[in-house]
Amino acid sequence: MKWLIAVAVGLGLLFPAVSDARKVRTLRWSGDTWTLRHTYGASNPGRNIFSDSPKSVWVDSKQRLNLRIRNGRAVEIIGKRRFYGTFTWSIGSNLAYLDSWRVIGLFVWLPNGNEQDVEFARWGVPNSPTGWTVGWFYHTRANFTNFPVTPYAPYTVKMTWSPTDVHYVMTDAHGASLIDVIYTHPMPYADSIFGFQPRMSHWLWPGVKGSRLSRSRKLHTNSVLRINSFSYSPLR
Repeated sequence: MKWLIAVAVGLGLLFPAVSDARKVRTLRWSGDTWTLRHTYGASNPGRNIFSDSPKSVWVDSKQRLNLRIRNGRAVEIIGKRRFYGTFTWSIGSNLAYLDSWRVIGLFVWLPNGNEQDVEFARWGVPNSPTGWTVGWFYHTRANFTNFPVTPYAPYTVKMTWSPTDVHYVMTDAHGASLIDVIYTHPMPYADSIFGFQPRMSHWLWPGVKGSRLSRSRKLHTNSVLRINSFSYSPLR
């Protein structure tokens, strides 16, 4: 028995993951339970380290979800499995004046390499349009559109995913249409417990280097992303 204990202690010292059986953190928001992502090392997207700290992800007194890049660490939350339908977000933060190195992702993910994204990023190019819609088909980027975003929050983002196409719509607080585009191609269903997962992320490009660039250039954008709500309705 003593040698078993010694081996266990040794493994814990050599491999922290063995001894650190950390509990997966979840939170309640918009009537659902969400899982918070945590990584010990750099991972995709963008070779970021993801934090599930309460100082990085929390729900405030107005029931808004807050995703904060803190100490160079990205954040991502993962929703439960859905199916074909309409995924809707209300974004409370002003997205027109993003730091050149921050990326905001609202996306729906399937494990077979199919993913549909609405992203807000400049990819290091100051004053460029921040909006992107991107469709992935078996790990290959099949479609994308770049569009400008007005400074009038809150914004409503809708993504309707059907077996034949994906329809993206985004409007600002004044009702102006910022994007209305349909990508038409087959959308194979993935029968998996991870199918059609809605996810929200706030990360840096390119990874930790992006964090250094943001600090050194003293860009003025607040690092907190506020999402007012999320909802889902299945196809009829």
